[in-house]
Amino acid sequence: MFVYCAYNSYTESIFILWKASAMMILRWLVGGIGVLLVIVLFVLWSKPDRQTRSTEKRTENVEAKPLEASKDKPAPAAPRRSTPLYPRSQTEPVQNQPSEPASEQDQTVELTRPKADGPIKLLKRVYEDESRDATAKKTEKLIRDEFGTEYLPADTLHNVTCHKSVCKVDAYWTEKNPLVLMALAMKVGHKLTGYIAFDPEPEPDRDGRVLVSVYFLRAGYELSDFE
Repeated sequence: MFVYCAYNSYTESIFILWKASAMMILRWLVGGIGVLLVIVLFVLWSKPDRQTRSTEKRTENVEAKPLEASKDKPAPAAPRRSTPLYPRSQTEPVQNQPSEPASEQDQTVELTRPKADGPIKLLKRVYEDESRDATAKKTEKLIRDEFGTEYLPADTLHNVTCHKSVCKVDAYWTEKNPLVLMALAMKVGHKLTGYIAFDPEPEPDRDGRVLVSVYFLRAGYELSDFE
């Protein structure tokens, strides 16, 4: 009986020691696995950063190389002159050179002197064939009121006459006020239909003024109504 109890006690002691050793080994394994997992995660997390830094470094090197190469590259040579370095000889003839250039005053008069423009024949015929109507006096006053300004001085107006569908404004053009016709067309034309014809006299008067008859088609009419 004593031998049996001693054997049981020995067996239980061996089992307790084995169990304690197994638990300790299991704890070590769990701890080791945890540490190994942390190391793996750290390596995986830091690898993209190293790749990014290496890529940026290679990009900086690539960008720096052209700059260094451009510093060492010599500047391009200046283009050759296609024109002679020395002035043309006085004895060498010049093509298309006028013998006597026109004076500045003649050129100004030639460029700004009024010329015939617009449907003159049509508007003039309609004006001459028609008579005045009930609204002619009101339209004439509307046109006269536009004169007396900087570009339309009062002394540039000679006469205003309106018939049924066409108004005739006689105004003076001068070299001192070459924009009078343009101002007349803009100020009066937009109040009527915008169809205008300029019929200037062929020669200026003794004061240098050119009388221009300006025909305006009145509102409510079209050129196609008379063609």
